Amino acid sequence: MSVPENAQQPSSDGRQGAYCQTHGLHFDPSESGCVLCLREQRGATEPSSRLIWVFIVLFGIAILGVAVWVVLRPTHSEPSTSGPAAASGTAEGQPADQGFPELPLRPAAKLDPEPFRSRIISLEQVLYRPGPPNLADADQLSSLAHQLGTALLNSVPISKRPYATSLLAWSGRLGRQSDVGYRNLDLASARAEWEKLRASMFTDAAWFEHSTPELDARQQPAQRTVSAAEVQGLSNFARRVADVITEGQRSSRQVGELSGDYVGPQERDVLRRWRKWSKDWTDGIDGLARRLPPQPSPDDPIGLIMAHQKLRDAIQELRLVTFGANDTGVPYLNERDARFKTAQFRLDEAARYLEKLSNRR
Repeated sequence: MSVPENAQQPSSDGRQGAYCQTHGLHFDPSESGCVLCLREQRGATEPSSRLIWVFIVLFGIAILGVAVWVVLRPTHSEPSTSGPAAASGTAEGQPADQGFPELPLRPAAKLDPEPFRSRIISLEQVLYRPGPPNLADADQLSSLAHQLGTALLNSVPISKRPYATSLLAWSGRLGRQSDVGYRNLDLASARAEWEKLRASMFTDAAWFEHSTPELDARQQPAQRTVSAAEVQGLSNFARRVADVITEGQRSSRQVGELSGDYVGPQERDVLRRWRKWSKDWTDGIDGLARRLPPQPSPDDPIGLIMAHQKLRDAIQELRLVTFGANDTGVPYLNERDARFKTAQFRLDEAARYLEKLSNRR
C-alpha cells in the first residue's frame, strides 16, 4: 500500500507510524493510508451512487411522458367522402366537420352508433317530429343530449372523449334557449347542428333520421295575423295606465313624506294620509290588472307577446310604489317617483311594440 506524499515516519511527536500533514491524522502505513486522503481519492475517480439514481429517475419520467403523448396525440385522419359526413362538408378539399361543432381533439376513428341506438332514437324523435315545436322541446332535447354525452363519456376510451364533451356542450346551448320562455325552439337549426355533430362522431347508420323540405314545412308554426281589435284593445289599456301614472304621482306628492324617524303631530298626519292613500292605491292597481287583456299564446307574433309583457311589467312597478326602504312604512318621495318613472318606461316600450304591429297590418 502506498504512503501519501505528505506523510513522514516517525511522526513529529515521537509516535510510531505515519502522520498526514494535510489532515493532521496518524495512521499505520502497513495497513492503510490517511482515511480522509483515501476518501478524497475515491470521490475524484468514482461517480456518486445518488447521482446515478437521479439520472435513472429522470430517464424514466421522460420515457413515461413520450408514452402518454403517443397515446393522446391528435390524429389527422381524412374525412369521409360518402354518407351524411360528406353532406356536411362545405367545399371540395375541406373537412366534412368544419364549423359546428369543432372537436378539441380528432380521434383516429368514428364511433359505432349501435351501442347508443336507443338514446339517439329518443333524441331524434323530438328533432324530427312532424309538427310545430313547443316550449318543452328545448328542455327535453337538452336533457336527452346530456344523457347521450354522459353515456359516451363513461364508455369510450380517453382518446375519443372529445366526442362526449362536444355533445355536452351542445346540450348546454339547447338548455340556454329554454330560458327565453316565450319563444319556441327552432327545430330546423337544432337538426342542422345535430346532423353535423352526428356525422363528425358516428359512422353512418341506416336508421339515422335526415331532414327534408317536407319536414321543415310541417314543423313551421302557423302564423297568426294580429287583428286590429287586439292592437286597439292593448293601446286603450296602455292609455289607461298612463293616466294612472300621472294621477298617482300627483296624489302621492300631496300625501307628503316624513322628515325623520321622530313622529310628532305633523308626522302623524302624514301617516294617516299615507295609510288611506296606499290602501286606495293598491285596490286601484288590482282593479287595473283585472282589466288587462288576456295573455297571448306562445305561438302568437312576438310583438304582441312583448307588448303584453311590458304592460304587465308597468303594472307590477305601480304595485311597488307603496313599498319603501325605511322603517316608518312611508316611502320617501324619491322612491315613489322612481317607481312611477320605471312604470312609464315600461309603458313606452309597450307602445313601441304596438306601433310596429299597427304598421304591419
